[in-house]
Amino acid sequence: MIAAVVRHGTITSYTKHRCRCDRCTAAWRVYGREAYRRSVGGRRMWIAPDDCRRHVESLLASGMSQIAVAESAGIHRRTLQNLLERRQPHVHSLTADKLLAVCADDWPETVSGPASEAVHMLELLHRAGVRAGTIATVLHVTCPERIRHQKRVRPQTRQKLRLGVAMAARDGLLEEEAS
Repeated sequence: MIAAVVRHGTITSYTKHRCRCDRCTAAWRVYGREAYRRSVGGRRMWIAPDDCRRHVESLLASGMSQIAVAESAGIHRRTLQNLLERRQPHVHSLTADKLLAVCADDWPETVSGPASEAVHMLELLHRAGVRAGTIATVLHVTCPERIRHQKRVRPQTRQKLRLGVAMAARDGLLEEEAS
């Protein structure tokens, strides 16, 4: 068996040959720093949270919940809560980008959303001639008319109403295709 030649001071010797001498460790450290700087594009890592906080507060004022904002941004709800409660003097630039990209219309499928979309789908089904009892039976929604008086709708109910609209569109009962 041929013994491998280890060139110390390279990242290959650190990763492949598992050498932990001072030169290999230093090379790995330099590589890690450079890779990290490349990943953020040379931008500042930590920024002031004021713009993010104002944006999130406007999203909350528009009716989104904290859970919906956090899930839409792809961050943990505790991170968002710390931002809102001013526990952090800075926010990571990648987290700021995620939060600033969230719009008031971004409702994740796993979080209860505004009832306006569900009410619109109910109106489409009623215009198509589908009775409330039929909607309740076929889609297993207990009382479809109660949705008109709610502020939020569970994701399962939203999905069931989308299915009902798609079925009505497939059967040719709707003039317009609903999304």
